[in-house]
Amino acid sequence: MKWGKSGSFQTASGSKFRIKTHTGGVGPNALETTQLTQAVTVSQTILLRILAQLAWPEKGSKDARNARLERLFLTDARGPAGDALDTIYKKLELVVNGIKAKVNVKVAPDVNHYGYIGFMPGHLGVVRGVVSRRHNLAKVDGKLSSFCDVHIDQSTLPDTVLSVITLIHEATHKYASTNDHFYLKNDGITYDGAITRAQALNNADTFAWFCYAEYDNL
Repeated sequence: MKWGKSGSFQTASGSKFRIKTHTGGVGPNALETTQLTQAVTVSQTILLRILAQLAWPEKGSKDARNARLERLFLTDARGPAGDALDTIYKKLELVVNGIKAKVNVKVAPDVNHYGYIGFMPGHLGVVRGVVSRRHNLAKVDGKLSSFCDVHIDQSTLPDTVLSVITLIHEATHKYASTNDHFYLKNDGITYDGAITRAQALNNADTFAWFCYAEYDNL
């Protein structure tokens, strides 16, 4: 399946992103393009702010943040241990560094996923992952591969919350090699399985919902 660029935009943070659609297919209309641009901009704003908050927390926000970390990452109620907080910070730092580069978002109808990350296995994928700092190397199905573009379901775009959470979720896969151990239900609180702390610290949905909850004070 071939993809072609249908638009290129600059976000408020100064980075650029490109929209790609199926060659010969129906791409996003003007409204959907605006919705995607807004979702990318908000996602970047959230990630930049959350990383800064973890490094230099505002006064009076510690207890609420610790409660969110406990709820989602299963850390200690009194506050995350240093190694857990370090893991969270380093992964978000990788994501923030990644989104400062050019980001490609492929948009198409998808009845099976809100979004996903493409990957390239084999020698070409390894070379691409080593050469390009925008792509991360990880094992996919036991093969060393590089993560490629973010894909998002076209029908997700009108949902401003879901589109942002989906983009952050996929960005953690792409730039920080997170896994999909378990997903959170739409309440942003309940997992669809018995997740462990170790799994939560490398779970894409955990990072996505934490960032959104922290940003929106949920």
